[in-house]
Amino acid sequence: MSIEREFVAYYHANPQIWQSIQHYAEQLYQARSRGGMRTIIERIRWDSQIQQNPNHNLKISDRYTSMWARLLIWKKPKFNGFFSLKRVPVDGNAILDDLNSWNSQYWNQF
Repeated sequence: MSIEREFVAYYHANPQIWQSIQHYAEQLYQARSRGGMRTIIERIRWDSQIQQNPNHNLKISDRYTSMWARLLIWKKPKFNGFFSLKRVPVDGNAILDDLNSWNSQYWNQF
């Protein structure tokens, strides 16, 4: 299975992660002119670890960090330029280096 298909499945199985990413991205955006998705992911992990409720112990894969950033930019264009995007190999030989590398059919799955 390709990384993009894995990510779609992971996204739909973990809506709480997406909600937290949006929340912390907005906070970071208000405080800084640039930010990193890894910072946001680590904040979510931190919150998950200190919660008393065992259901809040989220497992967040590092494999999708760049995908979360791209999704956030796609959904909320004000984040374009806020994150530095690195090239990501997808579908074997193809390379994803910006949002336009995938068609809107992919992004509309979210």
